[in-house]
Amino acid sequence: GYYFKKKNFGIEYNFDHVKYFAKHDQSVRTTGTINGQKIDETLPITTYVQNFEHSNGGNYILLNFVKWKDLVMSKDQKRVLNLMYKAGGGIVLPKTNSTIMNNHRDDTYNVAGYVFALEGGLRYNFLKNVFVESSLKGAFANYTHILIANGSGRQHWFSSQFLIMAGFQF
Repeated sequence: GYYFKKKNFGIEYNFDHVKYFAKHDQSVRTTGTINGQKIDETLPITTYVQNFEHSNGGNYILLNFVKWKDLVMSKDQKRVLNLMYKAGGGIVLPKTNSTIMNNHRDDTYNVAGYVFALEGGLRYNFLKNVFVESSLKGAFANYTHILIANGSGRQHWFSSQFLIMAGFQF
């Protein structure tokens, strides 16, 4: 990211490698067309009837706007505790693995929709350019075009994450 220290504002690129697995031995509402037939019913999730996962990532790619407020600062200004807020949006780039009625597809990455996220937490800067950060993040991801066995699908979800990071500033 790039941070404007005098304005306590910044912009950052963020990549979240989230994973999604549909739990087996449950039934889910399924709508669409399978083998030319319209489907709108509850089907079981099993290895052969219906299986669905973003096993190599649901992958959020975000552009975040960052704002922070100094809470505590040392006299030499080398150690600072900040309250940070982040808001961003971007695309989802999943690699989906699916089986629907014995038709299997383990696909490549594709732009499949969009994501919005909010994040807040604490950041401690020390040794002038080193930091540790802890935050909570909530996101809404809308997958409007997932590549699945013999076609495409849609899905959306809310997610939450607890993050702990360490890094360097240049």
